This record gives sequence, C-alpha cells and structure tokens, in this order.
Amino acid sequence: MMSKLAFSVCSAMLWFVAAAQSQSSRAGCSPEELNNLLRPRDPAYVDAIGLAASLQSHSFTIECVLPSKFAKFLPRQTGAALFRTTTGDFEALFRPKGQNFDDVFISEKRDVNLSSGSNAVGYRYTLRDSQGHKLQDMAGRETFFVRHDYILFITSQKNTAATLNESLRNEP
Repeated sequence: MMSKLAFSVCSAMLWFVAAAQSQSSRAGCSPEELNNLLRPRDPAYVDAIGLAASLQSHSFTIECVLPSKFAKFLPRQTGAALFRTTTGDFEALFRPKGQNFDDVFISEKRDVNLSSGSNAVGYRYTLRDSQGHKLQDMAGRETFFVRHDYILFITSQKNTAATLNESLRNEP
C-alpha cells in the first residue's frame, strides 16, 4: 500500500507533467521558457511541485515553473525555482523541511546611483547571517521578500508579495 506522502508526491508529479504539457497554449511563458521548464533532476523539483499544488489551492494559476538564478544563493539552501503565475512572478528559495530563513537578515537601502529612469530610484539589498556576516548583495529595482516555513520568496511585485503572504498565512 502506498503511503500518503508517496501518493501526494506522485499526484503532484502527474499534475506537474500534465500542466507542463498544456502550457504551450498559454501566453505567460515564452517558447524558450517552455522548452526549459524545471526538470525532475533539479534539486528543487519536489519542493516546487509541492509549492505549486499548495498555491493552486489558494487560487494561483501557475503558468510555468523554471530553473532559478538563485539556486545556490544562500547557505543551507537546497534549491530554488522561478514561478510565473497570473498573480505575478517570483523566485522560491528552499531549505530542508524543518529549517527556515529566520537567520537571514535583509537590509534595504535606496541608491540613486542605481536609477534607471529620470525619477526612478534603485535599491540595494544586503543579506546577512545572524552573526552579521554578509551572505549576498542584490541591487536593482525594489524587491519584496516573504518568508514561509522553509521557503523564501523573492519578487519585484508588491501585490504578488502581499498575495503570497496572505495566501500562505494559515498554512502549516
């Protein structure tokens, strides 16, 4: 007899494969992206499938899930995935279940030297560990961070961050 976890993982994998095959008719992901979907061999694949299923239960429509440029961004991270949804795009960084990102401290500084337009202001983010050691720097447009359990979401869309935060608030 199959355990509940194995059944859930198999169900999610079947959903992910079926969703990926049906995505060619959607406009949210480019043809190049549809040819480069997150693959089962990616370390973030199982976590991404589970997250996609959870987000769908909160009325998110997933357009595609892609490999992330943040795959090895922070210590103890097991992987990352880029989600394109009708609610907005975001990166999801994963740690092992039972761990979280509470030991990552993020500071924001406005930087007019990073401006891309006449009235635009750039932003610089510094991520530090609990001892104050710099882990990473990010610079560019305003960015929003949402922590949930073993996932750190990164998005440049304020409404997407708010929707993620609200949707996952009561999740275990």
